[in-house]
Amino acid sequence: KKIRNERRAQALETFDAICLKKGELDEILKPYLKEKDLERIGVVELAILRLGVDEMKFTGTDKAVIINEAIELAKELGGDSAPKFINGVLDALKGEM
Repeated sequence: KKIRNERRAQALETFDAICLKKGELDEILKPYLKEKDLERIGVVELAILRLGVDEMKFTGTDKAVIINEAIELAKELGGDSAPKFINGVLDALKGEM
């Protein structure tokens, strides 16, 4: 039970941090979205992208690991084209971060 509470607390902390940095994260994402506007991206896909950008920018986690985890989230939670889209955006971004 203690581990579950710690994971929940960590998830909420991450969520709060991303909410506070949403504008900054979106500005980082915009050049990599090609013809898609932020408003046209599904909420799940956008949340996964924001999480990926936040982890790339603010943690020391290996970028390949971040991308792989984002793809797995997209497979589980996103639409059919989400994994490929998430991979393309985050892969293009990793060189800049």
